[in-house]
Amino acid sequence: MTPYAHPIPAGGQFRLQKLASMSPKTANHSIRILLVSPQQEIGIKRDQLLVAAGYTTRTATTVDDAIALLESEVFDAVVAGQMLPLRDKNRLIHAAYEHGVPTIALHVLPTDESIQAEAYVRVTEGADGLLAAIAKTTQRRKIRALCRPASD
Repeated sequence: MTPYAHPIPAGGQFRLQKLASMSPKTANHSIRILLVSPQQEIGIKRDQLLVAAGYTTRTATTVDDAIALLESEVFDAVVAGQMLPLRDKNRLIHAAYEHGVPTIALHVLPTDESIQAEAYVRVTEGADGLLAAIAKTTQRRKIRALCRPASD
């Protein structure tokens, strides 16, 4: 992929954003993901997968711990595990939304319409599905941030 520059509106003027061609590991290194799963073993496996893909991760086994992390650290996305009870998952998604962080909800059954996550991944989609959802979600977040007017 060849790097190129795109004009991005910023406060009525244009600035150039250079898109560097980097390996996925290098490109993902600064992307911080919060993994939330009540099952510690599954959380560890997801953590290892994302670290191997070049992401920086933090894990939590409870929604209260995850919310505390959201309040004290900056994340690019939250992954809500499929074993979180619906009420807890919605509480997590709401807290992440309040901090401007998109949530990826993992699920076994078809998605429940009451869950308002940014993206959904069936656990049957495996590691590839999760990595694709994270890449897509964090890329959309970067684009939105670039398109915001620069503050004076």
